[in-house]
Amino acid sequence: MLTPRENLTLFGHEEAQTFFLNSFHSARFPHAWILGGNFGIGKATFAFHMARYIFSGRQDGNTSFLGHDPLCRRIVAQSH
Repeated sequence: MLTPRENLTLFGHEEAQTFFLNSFHSARFPHAWILGGNFGIGKATFAFHMARYIFSGRQDGNTSFLGHDPLCRRIVAQSH
């Protein structure tokens, strides 16, 4: 089983992802977010998924990454 840090697949969070990306690309991005919900629904996976997008510098809304991407490898290695 993959840890949230290693998991590159985000499932079932389309609404939250759209809300987050719209906020990120607006003029007023909050300094903090509270991710709440039941255990095991993917809160940490969502957080790592969005962090990858922010660290990548992308502006196109594409949050998909490949496992061999240097950014993903640094996050998995806990060096980024």
